[in-house]
Amino acid sequence: MSTTTEEKRTTRQIIWGALVDLRAQQQIATRQVLAEVTGLKLVTIDDHLNRMVEDGQLRRPVAGVVEIIDQMPDPRPVSLLHNPGGCSKLEVGDVCLDLWPQERRMLATLLAGDMVQYSNIQFGQETGIAMAQIMSALNREKAARKALEAEVRKLQGQGAQMDLLEAGQ
Repeated sequence: MSTTTEEKRTTRQIIWGALVDLRAQQQIATRQVLAEVTGLKLVTIDDHLNRMVEDGQLRRPVAGVVEIIDQMPDPRPVSLLHNPGGCSKLEVGDVCLDLWPQERRMLATLLAGDMVQYSNIQFGQETGIAMAQIMSALNREKAARKALEAEVRKLQGQGAQMDLLEAGQ
């Protein structure tokens, strides 16, 4: 008789464990790979992956692939105070640094890449939203044009029938 008790893991925990293992091995996580690794059905994998994406634990960089989103702690308060004489105080949470102008410029240079990257991400999101709105409007216009063309053909057919009736009289 065994004295150890094996802890039952939930399906979500099994899938999450497989995702963590795949990431540690630098492998791409797809629903098919997860089904092979865990032995679970694709429909079960899909259900849990969708919920993990909705919960912000995973993202889909491309169709069919999921990646773990590293959870970050809540941001700490940040402030920068410029003092007379050129020295600045940078406070991040409980940490306080005195920065001289040259150090401040060096820090700004290091953070400029983050600023540009954030700007590019924001631009991409706004562009994607605008494109989706444009495509939706275009599809509505195409549908309206097709409906009008069908109506014109219908009316032209009725006109041809009227011409035949008139010619027969």
